[in-house]
Formats: sequence, structure tokens, C-alpha cells
Amino acid sequence: MKRLATPRRSLRLAIGLAIVGLATAAAVAVAGLQPADLTYTAKSEAQLPNVDVARAWAKNYYGAPTAVAGSGSTATWPTPLNLDSNYANEARSVAKEGDNWLSARSKVSNRAIVLDVDDTTLTTWNYELYSNWDFNPASNANFVGLTGTTFTGNMFPATPGMIDLVSHANALGYAIFWITGRGDSQHVATIANLAATAETLAVTFYYAAITGAQFDLDPADVVYLKLAMDAEQYHLDILGSLGGKSLTQQFYVPANVLSDPAVFVQTGLNAETAFVAAYLAATRVLAEGGQGKLAATTAQHAASEAVHLSLIRDIGGLPPNDLALNAAIYYNVSDAVPTLAPFLKGGTGFVGPVSYPTKAQFAAALGGVKAIKAPPYATLY
Repeated sequence: MKRLATPRRSLRLAIGLAIVGLATAAAVAVAGLQPADLTYTAKSEAQLPNVDVARAWAKNYYGAPTAVAGSGSTATWPTPLNLDSNYANEARSVAKEGDNWLSARSKVSNRAIVLDVDDTTLTTWNYELYSNWDFNPASNANFVGLTGTTFTGNMFPATPGMIDLVSHANALGYAIFWITGRGDSQHVATIANLAATAETLAVTFYYAAITGAQFDLDPADVVYLKLAMDAEQYHLDILGSLGGKSLTQQFYVPANVLSDPAVFVQTGLNAETAFVAAYLAATRVLAEGGQGKLAATTAQHAASEAVHLSLIRDIGGLPPNDLALNAAIYYNVSDAVPTLAPFLKGGTGFVGPVSYPTKAQFAAALGGVKAIKAPPYATLY
């Protein structure tokens, strides 16, 4: 088709976070429990807990009564979290209570929530089982996604109810902050995993449009989409070489994204705006952490995503180069999580799941079209 008839106005992600003045006037919800009293001294053997009984009760609570602890060949730590367990049900209940609390205060000025990462936003049950409840920094780093200096992918699932809670908090206009005790090297691993998830989504989005669009596209626009898809896969390959691993291979998309050209354009604009901003945030974090070469590499990715944003605008009949600077809407990469959440979890107006293409499907969709692949900065210097 000729350029899509879309209002000529700059589309913004509805996720601007009001952070000015939060230090002095904020409604803050903090998730967490009081620490155990490690100074307690038993006066008799009857006051000492039986460790094996406690482990058995923990397994029952997590819905895994026959789980085998440890890292041996019979260990069951890779088994997915039981979403019907008492733990999962209680986590969802607590998240729902938090959601109700946030809803009741949704008109408070400068509102924000602060969430911990491990055992609040993410669940570490699989590591507890792997380690037999004996924390070790080296093995824990492997689960976070760092093996030596290689990123091997996050192994902690989202805590049941937390994606919905964070998504709704974002929709209510809360600023969302994550805090963590992870070291700088683990921050890099977290960035690699989030970026790999976004790139997997991008490949899936462009593949779905190339192979399933129910509206007409100019031949030149189809080439645009194929080149963008190939570039996104190259980004994913680079992240994979660093150990980045997508959280999922299946996504949800707006219901009419392949039948309504306006929905397709807006979805593409929102996604690419988020991708640019997330890579800009990654560049900041890596540079401040002394990872200059990786920072330059994420800057390369941000530049590429900015090109894709311009092409989507062009396909939609909008001025492709109206942005003097791309919007820096995230300070941390994790700020992009609420934007990604509906694509990961689904929600009102979303359908799916839609699967990331196989290698054969990807090659067939490209039809021989190839993007020029310059080497990443980190491998050059």
C-alpha cells in the first residue's frame, strides 16, 4: 500500500515517570519482610528446628514434595515453578493486596513504588533447591546469569502476580524503582537478559508482519521490514554471544496488529521507542560501571533501533526524521519492564501467544534479503 494514513503527530509511550520531588513527597510501597533474629539462643534442644523437616515443609509449600535437592543427575531444580502451589497462590494474593493498595492511592501526587529484585520480583526457589539451601556467591551468580565473565542467561522466574502488579502500577502512573544487592557484574547479566528478551520480541513482531499482514504494503516497505528483522536477529546473536538469554520464546500482541495498519504502526513505534530508550539506559549503566566497550556496543544497538523507528514512521506516513534526539524515557534498563509486560503476559486487547520463528521460517521470510552486519564495538577494540 501507499503510506498509511495515520495522524501526523509524534506518538509517545504512556509511561512517563514523574520522578522530580520523589525524595520529599512520594507514596512509596516497599516489599519485604523483617530479617530473622540471628542472635536468638536456644535454651533446650526442643527449641531447635529440625533442618530436614524445614526443607520438607518448604518443598511442600512450593508444590514440589518429591523434589530432589542438589546439582546431581537426579536433582529436580530445573523443574518449572508450580503455579498451583501454596507459594504461588499466596504470592498472587499478596500482589493483589498490593495492587488494591496502589489503586486506592492512585491520585496521590508523585506516587512511586520500590521493589526488590530477588525473592520479590523474581523467585529464587530453583536456586534454593540447587544449593540445598546453602548460599554460595559463585553458584548464585550462575543463576543470575554470570558464569565467570560470560553471561549465560537468567534462571529465576517472575514471582507469580508481580508482572500484573507492576504493569497496573505503571498504568496508574506510579514511578517504579527496583533495588538490588547484586554486584555490578550481575547488573550486566541482567541487562543482557532483558535486551535479549526485547530483541526476541522484535524478531517475532517483524516476522509476523512480513508473513501475516492482512493489509497491503509497498514492496519497498516489505524490504524495510525484512532488513529490520535481520538486524534484530543480529542484535540477538550478539547478546547471545555474551550469554544473554530471552525470558521467553512466545509473546502476546495487540489483537488487530496484523489487520489494522494504524495499530501495526503504533505498536511498532511504541516498541522501537522503548528499544532505543532501553539501550540508551544500558549505555549509561555500562559506562558508569567501567564497561566502556560494552557501552559502545549498546550505543550501536540504540542507533540501529533508531533507524527502525524512522522506517516505521515512514511506513505510517509520518515524517521519518522529525526527532532531533530520541526520547530518553528510561534511566535504568529495568524501567522498560512495564512496557514489555503485556507482550510477555498478555492483557486486555492482546492475543496470542505468537512464537519466535524457527531458523527455517526466518530464512524463508527473509527471502535472501540481508542487512549489512558491522562487527560490534566490543570485538574491535
